[in-house]
Amino acid sequence: MTPAEFARNKNALHRLQTLIDVVYGLMILGIFGLLPHPTQEQLDNRDILGMFSENLVSLVTVFIGIVLIIIYWGQSIRQFGNLERVDSKVATLSIVQVFALLMYLYFMKMDNQTEGDEFTLLMESVFMAIAGFIGIFNWEYCRKNNFFDEHLTEEESYETVYKFYPEPIVAALTIPLAFIGSNYYMVGWLLLIPVTMIMNKRKKKKIELSKKVSGS
Repeated sequence: MTPAEFARNKNALHRLQTLIDVVYGLMILGIFGLLPHPTQEQLDNRDILGMFSENLVSLVTVFIGIVLIIIYWGQSIRQFGNLERVDSKVATLSIVQVFALLMYLYFMKMDNQTEGDEFTLLMESVFMAIAGFIGIFNWEYCRKNNFFDEHLTEEESYETVYKFYPEPIVAALTIPLAFIGSNYYMVGWLLLIPVTMIMNKRKKKKIELSKKVSGS
């Protein structure tokens, strides 16, 4: 790679990172816009708790969306923070990943309007899973093509990529729950806890194996 090509790729990295950070910020603002609004009667009676109780499902849906978007944003920050440069494939996949999250928010809005329609719940899981698996693929692609900073160790790479797995795995697991009902679907996201624990155990084993291989 010539110095000019390296400079262009590095500049593309900064521009891509800025673009994605702006989009994530707008997505979080958009999620807050999905919060239920009190009726005039509830405002007159100062019955905010009544508004929350009537819209509990919508509130839980919005809460799940906020948590997942923040998690994906953190993963994006971690990935781009370790990159030295990108190519067109990484940039394209990063934009597609953000687009998948925007589609997730679109169907979340539809979900609030349809009160747990099967199709909207299904699409939420599908696009969340797509976004997550794209992130995993992008990380592995960057690692294999040496796009990361030279100071990133193999152990740190494994530690990071295993943090990317729980959300898309759970999103895929919630797909059949979309056909059972919105309550089961929302409870299904609690699978993030055991799946994260499993991934942490797998991560530790992978790091220990890597240390043994490098030490032999």
